[in-house]
Amino acid sequence: MSQTSQSAPLPLRSIHQAFELLKHDVQRACHTQVGNRGFLQSQIQACLRFEMTVNQHQPIIPAEDVGLLRQSIGTMISDLEEAMSRSADEPDIPLAEVLAVTRVHTGRRGRPRIEIDPSILAEGIQYGSSRLGRSLDVSARTYM
Repeated sequence: MSQTSQSAPLPLRSIHQAFELLKHDVQRACHTQVGNRGFLQSQIQACLRFEMTVNQHQPIIPAEDVGLLRQSIGTMISDLEEAMSRSADEPDIPLAEVLAVTRVHTGRRGRPRIEIDPSILAEGIQYGSSRLGRSLDVSARTYM
């Protein structure tokens, strides 16, 4: 916000402090509650309540701060919705069992060639190379 919280009138200071607390809570929720729809939904509701507070007190909030607050609230809600759609858990069944990772015996000496569906590999890489390697039961060097 454009004014420091110490020089602002009491209601404006309270709004600033409430925003900082909400921002902290949302950041923590996005990092620690990934996939926890109920908790993340409650944080979205808190953002919407804060937006209503901003609307109610709009006459005492500088116009540029109102725009910044609304933009920040929108970003927080988007981040929370994204965290709801992600999962922090690894799959219950290893990807190798689900995906038909094919080991091709070529008749030559050495280990069999491992073939992984490129579309599955592209989707799975978002989980990180070591995590994908564990799920596929192959070394990360196999597909990197």
